[in-house]
Amino acid sequence: TFLIPGLFLFTVIGIGNIAAFALSRLSAAAEGYLSILTGAVLCLWLIVQCLFLQAVGALHVIFFIIGLIQGGAGLALLLYRRQYPYYDIVYFIDGRRDRRSSIAGR
Repeated sequence: TFLIPGLFLFTVIGIGNIAAFALSRLSAAAEGYLSILTGAVLCLWLIVQCLFLQAVGALHVIFFIIGLIQGGAGLALLLYRRQYPYYDIVYFIDGRRDRRSSIAGR
């Protein structure tokens, strides 16, 4: 039966993307992270589904590419906004308290 996979798809992928959109409207800082998360979940789901079905269809490939694009766009947004954890680690090691002042000082 496809009831359990269907419920997972509806809840995690469908409602998850809608919730990620709503949360990103509330907090712009979360947009990139939510996009990466939902894209990764979609890609992982498709990998698991293809392994269980032991087949790969055209829609699997199309939606996997969509998941990669969604995750890549989130990563690009984080790097553009300098929100990626790398920057936080660098600023922590350097002992700077405020990232904005150090960026503006360049």
